[in-house]
Order: sequence, then C-alpha cells, then structure tokens
Amino acid sequence: MRVIREYWQCAVKQEIPMKELLDTLDTFLGSHGYPCRRLWSPTHPELSDTELKALFKKIPRPCNPDRVEAVFEDVSWFGGEAAPMEYTGHQPFLSNGVYVVHCAGTSFCHVHFYIEATDSDSPARIRDESAVVVALKERFPRVRREGTYCLWSLEEAAGIAAANEALAPTLEEVKRSLPPFRERRGDPAEWEERLRQIERYAKGEKPGLSGKQLALSVFPKTQYRYCHTAGSCFEMVRRTPSGHRLTVTFDSAPPAYFWQSASIALSGLKFCCPLYREQICRENAETVRAFMEHCRHLAEQAEAALDRPLYDCFGASPDWWLAE
Repeated sequence: MRVIREYWQCAVKQEIPMKELLDTLDTFLGSHGYPCRRLWSPTHPELSDTELKALFKKIPRPCNPDRVEAVFEDVSWFGGEAAPMEYTGHQPFLSNGVYVVHCAGTSFCHVHFYIEATDSDSPARIRDESAVVVALKERFPRVRREGTYCLWSLEEAAGIAAANEALAPTLEEVKRSLPPFRERRGDPAEWEERLRQIERYAKGEKPGLSGKQLALSVFPKTQYRYCHTAGSCFEMVRRTPSGHRLTVTFDSAPPAYFWQSASIALSGLKFCCPLYREQICRENAETVRAFMEHCRHLAEQAEAALDRPLYDCFGASPDWWLAE
C-alpha cells in the first residue's frame, strides 16, 4: 500500500501571474531543496521544459489548445530519491509531484501538490508532512488538503475485491432493512408542499431553520463529531467500536434549502459502503428534527448490523486514516 496526500490551490493571476507560474514553482522547489526529475506535459509530451514554459506564458491565438498541463515529476519532498509512479493519464495524478492545469480563457490555474506519506524504508509508517505543508503555505498561502488516496498492490487489490464480493449480500440485506422517513412517493400532498416551497423560493423567502443546530441537538456531542465539508453540507461522524467511520451527511444548499437531504455511510481504509439516502421538504423545525432523529436511528442500526462483519472482512482502519 502507498498513501498519497493531495494539496490544492487555485492560483489566480492577481497572486501569481500565469506567465510566471511554472518559473515560480521551479524556483520554489529548488529553493526548498525539493528536486524533481523533470518537467513535462501530458497534453504536449513532445515539448521540452523550456518550450512548455513558453507555452504557459503565452497560449497562441486564435487556434489555442483548450488546456495546457504541466507536471513536475518525482519531487523529493522528504529528501533522498522519490519513488517513481507511472502517470495514468487521468486525475488524480497520484505521485510525488506537482500537477498544474491552465484552461484557455481563464485567469487562474489549478495547482495540485501530491506527497507520498508512506516511508519506502518502513511502509507501515506514515510520515508527517507538516514541514512540507508549512513550506507550501509560505509561497501558496491558500493551499489546502484535498484528499488522501491509497494505492494497492495487485495482491492487495484482489483481496479487497474478494472481501467486497463476499460482503455484498449482507450489505444489500442491511440496506433493505433501513426504512424511509416517509412512504409518500407520488403522494399529492408531497407535491403540493414542494410547489409551495418553490413559490417561497421564487419570492426570495428563506426558511428560518438551522440544520447545524438541529443536528447538534439530535446527535450527542459525546458520540459524534461535527464536520463542515463544503457549502451547506456537513457531517456527523463517529468512530465505531471496531475502528470504522460512521458518517451521516446532511445538505440543504440553495435552492434546495427548502429541502433537507441526508445520506449514511460506513467507511474504512479498504472500503466505503453507502447505505441510505433520502430527501424531504423542510416544512418546519419539528419535521427536520424528526428526520434527523430517524437518520441517527438508522445509522446506529446499520452500525450494529455491519460493524463486526466489516471488521472480519477488512480489519480495523489505522488511526491516521480515521483522523483524516
């Protein structure tokens, strides 16, 4: 197993001019002692690094390419020789490196930093990349953690696939046992309420409900941890007795803030099991609270049924993964 951490920043021209971005990255890597093997482009592999930098500085018009990509390959973030990884031709790039993409007609670039956290001398150990992140933030202050990816050997991947196949009947049985909050599909009253919500939205009205506050009152703080994800999405998360992650996700983003959606999943280092999803009208606080209580009950019901079988198939997830 190899563990790759991704950091990302949208670099706008007001912070770093587009024509200087590759030179800026080149200088950053060199000044901090992070040598790379080469600079090349998946979209223009025939170009030398000098030609690629020139293309980034000025994309020719009018027949310009729709995007230009550049890769600083095999960056040595922790010293020594970086373990190479073959480019797969699609995101995520998953390597010790920096991936930059500039789409034609835009005034910004997406910059992705990939850092392998596994130690080549001790694969079971996950290295602390905080010193690298501090250096990144000095030059790219808005960089943020984007994700963690695990790359498996062929043998590991085959074992995980076999475990998922063996567990599939149990998962389907548990999914079928989780009842919906409302058996109202096609009910005229449901559609009438939805139409009223649309009319309110068209008038600029907003429901005076705080999904976060309701969730914090329904999910005990001693058992669940609140996590804001993006926009109006948030999660109530807890660690199960067998070392997995139970997640209940809520979303009420505009214009959907007249509706409340929820999903439940159990996940671990080697698996992710979506178990339930439903959406209701946010008629009033009592309805939303009852819906959240229903979701909490289903989540704990699913945990009771699956926690031990998942452990028997996949084992416990390491602490570093649960802390993500």
